[in-house]
Amino acid sequence: RFLGSTKTAASEGMLGRLRLLGRVPASGLLRPLGAGLLAVAAGSALCASPSTPLAECASSPGEGAHEETATQRLLVWLAHARARADAILADPPVALRRFGEGWRELVGLELCATLDEGRLAVEQALEAITESAGGGALDQFDTLAEAINRAEDLLRRARATAAANASNVSWTQLISTAQLERLDGKGGSMGKVGAAELHGKTVLLYFTAGWCPPCREFTPKLAIAVDALNSSKGAANNENNNVEVIQISWDHDEQGLLKYTASSGARWLVLPHAQRELASELAGRYDVAQIPALVVLAISKDGSHLKVLSANGYMDVLRYLAYRDSAARAPLLGLAGAMGDAGRLALAPWVQSLVRALHDQ
Repeated sequence: RFLGSTKTAASEGMLGRLRLLGRVPASGLLRPLGAGLLAVAAGSALCASPSTPLAECASSPGEGAHEETATQRLLVWLAHARARADAILADPPVALRRFGEGWRELVGLELCATLDEGRLAVEQALEAITESAGGGALDQFDTLAEAINRAEDLLRRARATAAANASNVSWTQLISTAQLERLDGKGGSMGKVGAAELHGKTVLLYFTAGWCPPCREFTPKLAIAVDALNSSKGAANNENNNVEVIQISWDHDEQGLLKYTASSGARWLVLPHAQRELASELAGRYDVAQIPALVVLAISKDGSHLKVLSANGYMDVLRYLAYRDSAARAPLLGLAGAMGDAGRLALAPWVQSLVRALHDQ
């Protein structure tokens, strides 16, 4: 209302920025708290009197740039606060969405109740700002910030609790329903693979998606590493591989998964899109928050239990490829022995074990 009553270049510029903020969220994240609120808050912050036109505030010599910057910072702060609030108030909250619809069971009743109180405080703080005017709106900003910070702390606790509870489910129980398929390198399937074929092997759970540029960059590197870590016998016969990759898709639909697997040329195992609930359970169990992610597991020979060898297989693979590259170039530099030994010591223990096994063969 404040800016709308002044037909000045300054107010038109501000209104343009407000409209832009309203448009950004095709995704629904960056919705403004309301043009009226932003206008009143900005006017109160920049002017001695809320009734002073913004044009007059910006017309004082040497003060225009400072006030313009303050206005922009206020708008950015509000948009950022709204984005964080939306992530908290979503159902499930964004931080817990990978645990699926059963996230409340994994978090537990007591912590869920505390978390709901924190989320309610954020919602009430937003409403209080919307209902305030002038300096009253600014007085509520600290309350909103405190509510958001507390809710985010609770979400971090909830996520850690959910991940711990998810990991209590036995591997046999978790994987028994999986219908894995082996890719043929062209996006098609070579047939279904049972969980029993994973017994006694090192299994890499590869969380990835075709819409993710870092994933598309990492996938061929992972393929090179896996081929190198498998024995020559295993390369000819997948059943004898030392290492198995299970691709767990975060693609939005089955078509996206099929397109990605066809373009990547992968010949490893994949969890079909129809089993996305299991994909969410695995992501929750190993607390996967972003992709690409690679979780390295050692499956017992009878398949009854497993050991997590690395939660950061992504970096382990990159270090291994760098080691292979340096080892290949070392003879040309006359550093073969020393460089190879030093590089091998820098590898992750699970990679060292596989490299030693190949060397013994």
